[in-house]
Amino acid sequence: MAGDAPSIGQLLSICGGEEYKGTMLCRLINAYAAGDRGAAVSLARDLFGLVRELSGAGRGGGPRILVSVGPSRHWRDSFMYAARHGLVPWACGFTLEDSVLESSRSGGPHYRALLDALARGFLERDGVFEAVPPIILYYSSGVSVIGFGLVVWADVSPLRARLWSEERCPPSGKGTCYTVRWYTLPIALGCRAVGERGVVEPGRECALGGIEAGYARNCAQSVSRDVYPRLVEALLRAVDGGAGAERVGYAVELVSSALGEAGPPRPSRLDAYLGAGPSGVVAERGWREVLEDPGTVERIVREIHGRGVFLPEQLVRVIVFLVANGNVLLAGPPGYGKTLLARVIAGVTGSELVPATCHAGWTRSEFIGGPYLRRGGVAWRSGYLVRAVARALQGRRVLLLLDEVNRAEVDKVFGEFFTVFPSPSAEEWSIGSLCDIVCGESSEEERDEPARILCSACGDRERLQRVRDLLRIVATMNTVDYATVFGVGEAFGRRFYKVEFLASSDAGYILESEVRPVFRHVVKRLGLASDRLRGLEEVLEKLARFVAELRRARDEAGVAGIVVTQLPVGPAFVREVVTVAARMLAAGVVGDPVCAVARAIGASIPVTVLVEEESRERLRRALAGAFGDAVEEKCRLVAGRP
Repeated sequence: MAGDAPSIGQLLSICGGEEYKGTMLCRLINAYAAGDRGAAVSLARDLFGLVRELSGAGRGGGPRILVSVGPSRHWRDSFMYAARHGLVPWACGFTLEDSVLESSRSGGPHYRALLDALARGFLERDGVFEAVPPIILYYSSGVSVIGFGLVVWADVSPLRARLWSEERCPPSGKGTCYTVRWYTLPIALGCRAVGERGVVEPGRECALGGIEAGYARNCAQSVSRDVYPRLVEALLRAVDGGAGAERVGYAVELVSSALGEAGPPRPSRLDAYLGAGPSGVVAERGWREVLEDPGTVERIVREIHGRGVFLPEQLVRVIVFLVANGNVLLAGPPGYGKTLLARVIAGVTGSELVPATCHAGWTRSEFIGGPYLRRGGVAWRSGYLVRAVARALQGRRVLLLLDEVNRAEVDKVFGEFFTVFPSPSAEEWSIGSLCDIVCGESSEEERDEPARILCSACGDRERLQRVRDLLRIVATMNTVDYATVFGVGEAFGRRFYKVEFLASSDAGYILESEVRPVFRHVVKRLGLASDRLRGLEEVLEKLARFVAELRRARDEAGVAGIVVTQLPVGPAFVREVVTVAARMLAAGVVGDPVCAVARAIGASIPVTVLVEEESRERLRRALAGAFGDAVEEKCRLVAGRP
């Protein structure tokens, strides 16, 4: 993974993709982001096992454990970055002349082992390609190892600017100084990095006993292969027991601080260099600029199609155009790719995603913010909107995703939203209105970092106006479960450009634009033998007819003009049916392609069918119409049969 100023939020967005979310690495990232220490320990141990396996003889994996060395003040800067972004960075410089030198303990390009480990860090397990990132030991000069993490992001840039005051290119060559950076998900830390007064400078009390590495260069030096067995065992011991849970807990706290669970500390030199400081040293291009770049829409479409959801390109073009200009509300049944599209837009453009899933328990505090009791006093905790605005004030391009917005009580939760966003058009937004709301309700001592960033900008009209270029809000709304969600009034709706997702009920279109592309995608992604799936390909036309029947609107009780789509199955349903049927056939669980599809339909159909007899009857009619009247008996789908 590569990119500029990466964050845990961007990783979570990437890991939300269908092809990544099941990998061990993404499950580990999600565990740390969710604060699940038990799962984090278990998954870290499993991943260490893969590191050991990939490093074994004949695997060709190269060095998998490396050491990054630097003074404690530099590690403090790295933890400062991590408190804002959730990832611990490190870097070193080199010239083109250095790149041809041989790596050694005394000189040469010590970054080469890292890049080689990243390039070769893949392993196939149970039909899934696992990314197995190298482990970096955090070595504080004069202290020893103070923690370790997994490399999840890396890039090389031709920059002369430095991350730390003493950083410089090696003296062996001249010319442009390139910087190689790597960012790690912290797995375990020897002490709490973020204290009451901000980020600590790690001292001897942070050393992890039993993990020694006598290296002195600041790049990523590889550990000798002969020390692998004891070093991997030492890493496993470091995350075991009560002490291990505490060390993992410190890493979880650091990641959580970037997700708004704790107030991150004030900016440092590293923040300023990366454009993350409140002054907005390096500002991102605005949404309109980046979305109008030639090829952006095509990249978004390719990414969505690569995840097995085949939305029409024209629909994507319209939505991208509207996002470029303001806030957008995507409405439609579940499984139509609304949330996926929003996440892909953020990922393809390299923007920071701030995801929020709305629910009935939401209050104004979740969205705007509010006071809460902490250690006997009162503090202000910022909600999703203030956090997103603060990131934009720091020079980042941000997409705030309000998923399932009508599951929250809109008028109660979003009251101030109406004032800040009088219309969907970014040109008419009043970001300064947040100043009266947040700064008027809190003192400087009470505010968390996002609130401090906002209030420090309240007198700067130019910075507040810049937010209109860097912030976008995309909301999604479920139009099916209308009986169990709150209504959305026109006052809220007028603040968004609206796009309704309506799937075609034409069987021919469904076959050529959804079913067959999904089949090709599934066969390629799973690497299944085509001869086993030849029979499934012949059944695709029947599946298209079945989907068309379920999508077809019908008169309700004979009243003209009122139609109900009882089972509005979307592209995600098509993908799941084809995937499950293909896996069943390939594994020999079901031998008949028609029955494989029928059973996959039963496993993937909306839950409405399980609780409503009318819906169940419509499913039976659609199955019989597409696959024949005997399909239930033939495939043993009758109730009570195995």
